[in-house]
Amino acid sequence: MIKIEKYKSGFTLVEVIIAMVLIIGTVAIFSTVAYSSLKAGNSNKQGLEGTIIAQNYLELIKAKKENGEIKNLETLEEYIRSLSFNMGECGYYKEDIKDGIKYGVHIKFTLKEDSEVGKLVDILVEVKPQDSNSIKLGTKIYIPNIENKEL
Repeated sequence: MIKIEKYKSGFTLVEVIIAMVLIIGTVAIFSTVAYSSLKAGNSNKQGLEGTIIAQNYLELIKAKKENGEIKNLETLEEYIRSLSFNMGECGYYKEDIKDGIKYGVHIKFTLKEDSEVGKLVDILVEVKPQDSNSIKLGTKIYIPNIENKEL
């Protein structure tokens, strides 16, 4: 009788299928984590850019006030309109585009206190990036009455 020796080499079909399922599952998990990380990073970038935009508008308004160019609520409104803002139902609105991303910018101001010596105005800038949550920054400015300028 002739003996035929069987050499077991290679993998069976079941082993190959199990290995492929494990590899595909691992790749799917890592790609989901990578996608979520990229999406969160993009959202954080848009939030940071929105904060910078809001801060810039607040600083522009405060600088104009410090230079004496904003003397009352009318000149404040004129300055905001000069920045290409349009009056809307909820204050002033415009769209900015930075790095190909659209940001909706709202400026609202509210008279908080009106006394014989001046007005305290609350200014709120809200920036809404196209793919992220809105950012709100605010400040208060004091506008003295022109008659009481020496105070």
